[in-house]
Amino acid sequence: MLADRGFLISEDLGARGAPLAIPSFKKVKKQLSMMEVEFCRRLSRVRIHVERAMERIKNFKIISGILPLKLVPQADNILLICAALSNLQGRLVS
Repeated sequence: MLADRGFLISEDLGARGAPLAIPSFKKVKKQLSMMEVEFCRRLSRVRIHVERAMERIKNFKIISGILPLKLVPQADNILLICAALSNLQGRLVS
């Protein structure tokens, strides 16, 4: 799982056996180590593709606007279908 700083989900993911990748950041140090810099670069490369995939899903008209109250009970199903349809589109990366 890829997350930004501030997401307090590491314990929940750990209980399910899922790893969590959070970019390193400077606390009191002046500079990140070379390993931390490389780790952040790798996460950034992945993050770009995740953002592109999320943008595809957001482009569906039913999600981009205001969802009518009568469709709220079906919101999970609507999002699932939009995600499935976006997976059927062409490749994100050539």
